[in-house]
Amino acid sequence: MIIRVDLDTEQAISKVILSFKNNGLAFPENFDKEKFIRKNLKAGDTGNTGIGGYDIYQIVNFMEGSFDLKLNEDDQYATNYEIELPIIITKESEDEDL
Repeated sequence: MIIRVDLDTEQAISKVILSFKNNGLAFPENFDKEKFIRKNLKAGDTGNTGIGGYDIYQIVNFMEGSFDLKLNEDDQYATNYEIELPIIITKESEDEDL
């Protein structure tokens, strides 16, 4: 597995980019992004609870980010996904300790 974190500060809204590449078992041939993000849908016999992809997608949507998924397109890494989340900078109250 490879996990990579990048920052993009070149755009109007800065963002953090999280990339995940997993060399574990491949998803079934007919499995796609819509099935990955559907709650309680398991990926074949090795599927666990069926909420992992759903939870990821809900968090990304809540943060107004983006989510890209590629399944079974890379011989070495069966699952590749990239999450982009905006970096939101807020001004702390002067009364609060940092």
